Amino acid sequence: MEQLHAAIQQLETKLIQLKERYAQQKLLIEQLQQENEQLRSTIALQKQQHPLIHKKGKTKDTLQQLTQVENGDIKKLLEHYIKQISECIDFLDKLN
Repeated sequence: MEQLHAAIQQLETKLIQLKERYAQQKLLIEQLQQENEQLRSTIALQKQQHPLIHKKGKTKDTLQQLTQVENGDIKKLLEHYIKQISECIDFLDKLN
């Protein structure tokens, strides 16, 4: 009978520990869900503030422009593209 009492006491202790752990895990899950939602909102806001425009065929269009432009204008056009690339790199560096 005494062993039965001890076993019941151990089970009750384990049950209490499991309930406490469940409550902690539930709280952690809620916190992580809130953090996840905040991060999703932040990402959405960043996308709105700094949209990166990706057009299909952009490279092809650029090559066509380069072949149609005179030599002096090619240098200006290339400098313009280099400047745009540098701005994109700076923007990406700021994100990190």
